[in-house]
Amino acid sequence: MHHLFLLRHAKSSWANPELEDFDRPLNARGQKAAGLMGAYLAQEKLIPDIILCSAAARTRETLSRLLPFFIHDVEIRITNAIYHARHPDDYRDILLEHSEASRKIMLIGHNPVMEDFARQYAKQGSADLIQQMNNKFPTGSLAEIEFPDPDWISERASGILRRFVPPRSLG
Repeated sequence: MHHLFLLRHAKSSWANPELEDFDRPLNARGQKAAGLMGAYLAQEKLIPDIILCSAAARTRETLSRLLPFFIHDVEIRITNAIYHARHPDDYRDILLEHSEASRKIMLIGHNPVMEDFARQYAKQGSADLIQQMNNKFPTGSLAEIEFPDPDWISERASGILRRFVPPRSLG
């Protein structure tokens, strides 16, 4: 059984209009939200085996605010492919390429692909949670999708949405 944790980067700053999109850091609200999410992940024992993270500044900063809460080493792979993804199939391909034998995988990325990917694969679970996730996937939100099928990330795969946690629910 595989668990996929989809984490949209926390709220980024638009304070410096000179910065390229790729280089935007988190704002104060995003920094706080990422720390709250790190504490939540640790409290719920939702620590992945591997983290696939976009190379953009705001995703790397989101990741850096999670790591102090993890009690064991986590393999981390930073990749430009997540930043450049334009379709849910791009995320699927990234997961296929990097997940190997890992059972708990976190992908830290961007919308709209994050939201589209979650909608495509989280087909089962609480109707209320699915509706909440489908209505909006805010910055800093976490979706946990469980895949009972060994062919977990195929085009036909259907996962179970186990939780959807927007940062506003944490504090």
